[in-house]
Amino acid sequence: MFCALRVFFVLNLVSVALGFSPRDFEELEEWPRAVGGPAPVTPQTPGTPDACKKDILILLDTSYSIGGNHFDNDVKPFLTKLVKSSKLNVGPHGTQLALATFSNKVNTQLRFGFGTHTMVKDYVDYIKNDLTWSKVSGDRTMTGVGATIADTKVFPQESPLNARPNIADVVLLITDGKPNGRKKCCELEDALHHTGSMKNRSILIVGIAMGQPKIRKQFNETLLKMVTSSATLFNSDFIDLDKILDQLVDASCTPFKPGDCGCPTIQSQDVYIKPSRSTVDVSWVQPNLKCRNNRVPKFAATTVNPNIVSPHAFGVGDHDIEYTYTFRGGFDLKCYVKIAVKSCTCPSLAPVVAYVSSDQGSATAQWVAPVPNCGATLKDIQPNKPSGSSFTLGSHTVNYVYTTAGGFDLTCGINIQVRKCSCQNTRKSIYMMPDSPNGKMSVNWVVPKPVCPGQQITRTLTQPLNMKPGASVGVGNLVVWYYYGMSSGMNVRCAATVIVRENATINNGKRQYTIPDGGRIEIQCLPNNTNTTTTWKIFGKTLGEPINDDLSNFNISENSSLIVTNSRNSSLQGLVNVTCIASSNNTNFSRIIEIVFFKAPKITNTKFIYDVPDDGSTKTTFSCDVTGFPQPEIQWMLGKVALPTGATYLVNITNVPNANLTASNDGSLEVMSNSRDGGFGVDVVCFANNTDGNTAENFLVRFLKAPKILSTMFDIAIPSELVDYVWIPCQTLGYPRPLIEWVFGNVRINGTSRKVNGIGCVIQNFETIFSSYQVYENGSLLIDNPYCAEQVPHENFTCVASSFLGVDTQSHAFSIGACK
Repeated sequence: MFCALRVFFVLNLVSVALGFSPRDFEELEEWPRAVGGPAPVTPQTPGTPDACKKDILILLDTSYSIGGNHFDNDVKPFLTKLVKSSKLNVGPHGTQLALATFSNKVNTQLRFGFGTHTMVKDYVDYIKNDLTWSKVSGDRTMTGVGATIADTKVFPQESPLNARPNIADVVLLITDGKPNGRKKCCELEDALHHTGSMKNRSILIVGIAMGQPKIRKQFNETLLKMVTSSATLFNSDFIDLDKILDQLVDASCTPFKPGDCGCPTIQSQDVYIKPSRSTVDVSWVQPNLKCRNNRVPKFAATTVNPNIVSPHAFGVGDHDIEYTYTFRGGFDLKCYVKIAVKSCTCPSLAPVVAYVSSDQGSATAQWVAPVPNCGATLKDIQPNKPSGSSFTLGSHTVNYVYTTAGGFDLTCGINIQVRKCSCQNTRKSIYMMPDSPNGKMSVNWVVPKPVCPGQQITRTLTQPLNMKPGASVGVGNLVVWYYYGMSSGMNVRCAATVIVRENATINNGKRQYTIPDGGRIEIQCLPNNTNTTTTWKIFGKTLGEPINDDLSNFNISENSSLIVTNSRNSSLQGLVNVTCIASSNNTNFSRIIEIVFFKAPKITNTKFIYDVPDDGSTKTTFSCDVTGFPQPEIQWMLGKVALPTGATYLVNITNVPNANLTASNDGSLEVMSNSRDGGFGVDVVCFANNTDGNTAENFLVRFLKAPKILSTMFDIAIPSELVDYVWIPCQTLGYPRPLIEWVFGNVRINGTSRKVNGIGCVIQNFETIFSSYQVYENGSLLIDNPYCAEQVPHENFTCVASSFLGVDTQSHAFSIGACK
């Protein structure tokens, strides 16, 4: 039977070095294997092995660090012997080869693919004649690019579905160091990604690390991540390549048969679950196969029944895990892991009960130590009290701490209850009015009785003598003692406490106070007796506690009076309720007192300038926001005129009506411009007043007007050689003030442009004169020295008035005689 492997050998030639000896490769005599314990294995008998049949891609490092001498004298002879190996069985119906090299960008390429050559002689001739150092060497080690070629172009499918169906794929990687491309970020990452991709598709990757041991050590871990396993990674120097040739072939070509591998059953020790849990996490090692010659098998499939992984949570019971390994030869091998999980609990014991006769007494308790059911060693007793110890009144627990066979500590407790023959005392509180007859009143209370299970009352005595419920009691505290004799000989004392208190009252008659803005008042709370304490409560908080700023207006004097100030900056206004509380003998009496805070008017607006569109239809409304108590009245004023509320007032500026003002009852003012010529705005005043004062604020209303040129248009004719200047006015209207610009020809100037020189002109005395232009603040244009047409070659001058509301223009025709 032919070996159905397609081998992708990745030979990693290690850095060049001289002076190596054969002892450097002693470690290659045995391959490291990740296998399990011993299993019966039938010794291999001599004979002719099955012919090897695979597709091998040789991925060859040809970077400068290898060197031409080692390449020609060591690497090429090794490749030649590999091709000629009888075990490899190279030929049309046996193993076939492909070759790719990697160094720099130019020389990292596929040299020939599968099917290009099939005969041993053809491969040997190519290695001898075409694989020359000058053609394949380079200054980089682009392992990542080479692995990309192998992964995406040579073996893009699952093995064995690539070059030849049903022929397994193998990659042989030869390199002398870590990947090193032009981009440090990517070469190693690409190499690991694409070798991992091929391993996931069942492609075998074999690597050879070449060079001095200390250099191989630097990148051996990196190469181990690329190859299939540690069993397919070899170390050698250049002169000893022949020593690993047979191992490379054996690792890939010999097929597995039933009986070649075995595995022992793994039986776990007993695992125990803590009482507080229903499961326990158990970890186990997957069964490892032991195969002839320490070979590592490649499985077509591995199944686990049940489908779980380590660690896994198990409940109490015996659990079998079956691993089924399906070999590519079509046979299965089953291996087992057996896990036993048991519970570990304490015995269930009833509480130990003992009795005492008083609160200070103690009792002896007896018990049997609790022992867990899982095999345990006593570690500690907390507290250290053995059976027979004495305990005081109450509940006690003695904990036995064990170290269990499960590896955890388990605490088993003994609960001890020490009880007494007890008595529930009674209490009666009652309040009487100060005018009760003789200062006493009849009080009934509950007689306390002892609670002593199994015992009877044999005698009773009271102190004071013969005191019974319904007796007349004055203000104060009275304790009636009851002494009981029990049938067991135990004496029990019980108490009934009677408390009589006098109700507290407040004699203050005034219920409401007023305080002006900036004023101060003192309010007294007068309880009916000197044993009464007085507290004040405001906004649900008691004065003296950490409170907010609103209570900074309130303070308590030494005689418990309430001092109230009405600070002008305080936000308090209107009616505020405060409560006087008189407390005496655990009773409270309260009275609500009203305080009215008056506040002078205050205008709180932050905006005092408003813009009104000059379109004759848009209405702008703004309000005068006022605080104060009583609620201030608002009056809008225009100059000395009080604007009527609810009616429209027509504003005339320079005898031109240009705005309507309407005041409302809510303190707002509505403004609408009528788009007529006239002023640009008005000042209005909000006047607010109440009984505690008045205030006023100015508001500026600005009318937004589009630019408009008021000057009339006229033509300008200048006599030839006029030794003078010309003014052209441009009077405008608008708010905000329009920008004035003059446009003539391709020139546009404004007040910031200042002067623009014209063309020089020679007059009769042969003097050269230049014209200039200037825009003044009032918008007028000054033309200085308008002598001749050559100087001022413009047919018209245009005034442009603009703002964000629009543009207005006016042009003036201009003419001038010619120079003589």
